[in-house]
Amino acid sequence: MTASLSHRLRPMTGRDPHENGRVATSLELFYDLVFVVGFSVAGIQVGHALAEGHFQSAIIGYLLCTFAATWAWINFAWFTSAFDTDDWFFRLTVLVQMIGVAIIAIGIPAVFTSLEGHEHLDNRVLVIGYIVMRIGMVAQWLRAAAQSPAHRKACLTYVVMTVVAQLGWIVVAFADMAIWPAVIAMLVCACVEFAGPLAALYFEHEAHIGAGTVVATLAVPVGLYCALLGAFRGYLVRPEVTTLVSVVLALAFAAGGVILAASGTSLVVSLVVTSLAPVVMVAIDALSPSRGLDEVAG
Repeated sequence: MTASLSHRLRPMTGRDPHENGRVATSLELFYDLVFVVGFSVAGIQVGHALAEGHFQSAIIGYLLCTFAATWAWINFAWFTSAFDTDDWFFRLTVLVQMIGVAIIAIGIPAVFTSLEGHEHLDNRVLVIGYIVMRIGMVAQWLRAAAQSPAHRKACLTYVVMTVVAQLGWIVVAFADMAIWPAVIAMLVCACVEFAGPLAALYFEHEAHIGAGTVVATLAVPVGLYCALLGAFRGYLVRPEVTTLVSVVLALAFAAGGVILAASGTSLVVSLVVTSLAPVVMVAIDALSPSRGLDEVAG
């Protein structure tokens, strides 16, 4: 009788950060094992692509497919380190996330096939699996927000940014976009995902961390990516004024978010401005009469 009650609901008030002897539970180990399936499927696809000489498809495909699983796993690790109750509701939501990993694994071959065809990115099943995983995580954060008043603001920040990102992922999944616009659209969604933990960190330690520092943590990698993407495009096609303009404007948006945050503008607004940097590159590329990013893949 005692064993049957061992996983009854418990308040999700937060774990002691100074807890000693913290080890992985059997559920966490099983969760990790499920992810191995996704990585093994991606590895097999990479091996086939490399054997056929499709090096670009192998690299892009592996990064896209493993990002979904890796980022979801990191978020799960963050959450469990703070709020693991190991009760039946916690286990149920983790099971939902495991189902999402299985869906991701099913969708990986289609991603690599579409990349090798150099037409449109077929990432629908992959994105659906990722969204299923994030739904399970949103339920966890909502429960933590309801039961842990001390961390409610940070938990709700995770919820809002994750839900906004999932709306973007839905557009990415069902909009029939060419490869490079789809890749950059996925990067924008990823930036929104990254903004969630940064904003939550700020709200948890607002007295010690400035808003400008938080936004800069996102702006630096986004700006670096945009600059590298512009250089990559210029190398594959040819250096163009349009490419230079798109990179400069993208960097301006990335830096603009930091400046806005430092000047007292809302942290959310500042993060959104920085996250729009890749969008600027896509918009300018779409309006350019020269070859677009989608043609570079061919």
